[in-house]
Amino acid sequence: MRFAFMEGGDLEDGKESTSGRPAYEPFVFTVGENPASGAAKDTGVGLGDDKSKRPFFGGGEVLSPNPRGKRELAKEVEFHDKYMKMNATVWFDSNARREQLQRELKEVLVEETQDVKSSIFSVQEQKETYQEELTKFVTGEKRKSGAMMSPVSPQMRALGSSLQALEGEIHRVKHQKLMEKAKQEAEEQKRLQREEAERRKKLELEQKQNMEAQIALKQRQEMERKRKEEEDEARKVADARAREERENRIPEGVLMSPSASKWQKSCASVYDKHKALAADIFKASKLERLKLEKPIKKCVNQVSCSRQQIAFVGRSILEHLTNQYNQGKHFYSYCLVRLGDLIALQGPGLGAAKQLAFAYAELVSMVSESFHDLAYVVVAALHKSCPLTVPSLPKGYKAVQTDIKGYISLWAALCQLQPKEWFRSSEQSWSWQARFLNTIPPNESTAIALDAFLQIAGHKSFGAYRKQQVKLFSYAKEVFLTQLMKRAGGGDEDIDAVKSRIEKYVTMQLYATPPKDSFIPETDDSQHIRC
Repeated sequence: MRFAFMEGGDLEDGKESTSGRPAYEPFVFTVGENPASGAAKDTGVGLGDDKSKRPFFGGGEVLSPNPRGKRELAKEVEFHDKYMKMNATVWFDSNARREQLQRELKEVLVEETQDVKSSIFSVQEQKETYQEELTKFVTGEKRKSGAMMSPVSPQMRALGSSLQALEGEIHRVKHQKLMEKAKQEAEEQKRLQREEAERRKKLELEQKQNMEAQIALKQRQEMERKRKEEEDEARKVADARAREERENRIPEGVLMSPSASKWQKSCASVYDKHKALAADIFKASKLERLKLEKPIKKCVNQVSCSRQQIAFVGRSILEHLTNQYNQGKHFYSYCLVRLGDLIALQGPGLGAAKQLAFAYAELVSMVSESFHDLAYVVVAALHKSCPLTVPSLPKGYKAVQTDIKGYISLWAALCQLQPKEWFRSSEQSWSWQARFLNTIPPNESTAIALDAFLQIAGHKSFGAYRKQQVKLFSYAKEVFLTQLMKRAGGGDEDIDAVKSRIEKYVTMQLYATPPKDSFIPETDDSQHIRC
């Protein structure tokens, strides 16, 4: 089969092809022919044959390679299309033949595969049959069945019996060995179990002994710890008792209760702490110290018996203390100590102006809301100025009656304030009265101090403790005044006057009504005078 196509179909008339052959000359390919045959020579190009009359596929003539007109060109195109279609038909036929051959080859392969599988299965069946026959023969089943079906000679029977006996002996020996082996394994298992049980028992015993030893050790350690704790606790108690005794130790020649001594030292510790912080300022020149305390002096002198003025002075002091605190704690401590000293120095003049004592107490309460230590600094300053405010009575103590009355009035005004968390005024009032009546002996000075305190703080103390306070009032009247008269011997007008005031206060129950000077008005003309 041959295929042909035209080359140079796009060239114009009269032009030659670039391949070296004349234009419109077809290539001819040979398919399925033997190259050695002479057919290839008949279809070659340039072999000297007449190109204008060359046969192609058994029919038709090849047109001239150089057509001279439109009709010849149309024929050439028609010729080309015809043989292109023929070439396509041949290709489709060849492809169909190839697919058919592939299907036939596949069928042949499938048949051969099935034959091989059948042969394999047949061989396996034969192998299994031979193995089964061999097994039956070895076990004797084949011989037994053969003996039953066909008669055999006595020699064969004897041989078969010998074989059976031998097989029985073999089975018996095997069984015996298996039994012995099983027995040995059982004995070995029992031995291992006994050893394991002994090991566990020994381990449990060791664990029990270790646990008992640990428990005993813990008990000894616990006993030792408790003993040390008891010793430490006893030592702490002894140290605390010794420290308390040192703290509550009363100086020689001073009459005061241990609790009063402790109270005095606690207030003094606050005072000394701030004074130590401001030690450098206290050593400075008077001019430098005056810059810090001048606003404080001005505020203390401006206090009057009006709530408006007290609030104004309190705000000024708070502002000054806050500014000094922000500048440095030593400045604040110096101002706090000086403020306490200046308020305590007002005491001598408060005996005749009890209302002003209430005003200073309100000022201390207002400032202490922000600076709690002020209350204790003022109390410590009062303790230094007048020991009866503790209460304590040094040996040979003598003081002006008006001064005692003023200091006690200021202290009593502090005790009748509303109780605060940082200063429990009601408790301090009760404690002072109890310490005073239990420890301080009656004389003119102590009687004046008791009278001044009851006149100011008695009402608030009665409101807090009621029946207990009434008992205390009765004790003051019946015991304290009786001892006072025994010691004085009578005839002293001052002692008689103070005795009369205390008796009247208790007998007429003046403690049930507030003191007349305790009321502080909102405004007062005196605020414009005092400066």
